[in-house]
Amino acid sequence: PTQFQLVPNSLTAHSAQISWIPNGSESVWEVCYSHYYISNPNQNGTKILVQNPTYTFTNLPNQYNLYVYVRAVCDSVEK
Repeated sequence: PTQFQLVPNSLTAHSAQISWIPNGSESVWEVCYSHYYISNPNQNGTKILVQNPTYTFTNLPNQYNLYVYVRAVCDSVEK
């Protein structure tokens, strides 16, 4: 799979917005995040599905470390 870069668009004391540029025709992504480093996002972290290449984290505590992984959700033909 082709990798893409996450871009922090807007960072405030209690929120963070990230975005990315799709590499193809994908329209759903899995965002995996945690407040601690995760070496394997397949097994750890909180996962959500999004349908836009932008996501905003809200209600973050002060000085919160945020580790984020994003990957496209592909159908069985694209895997």
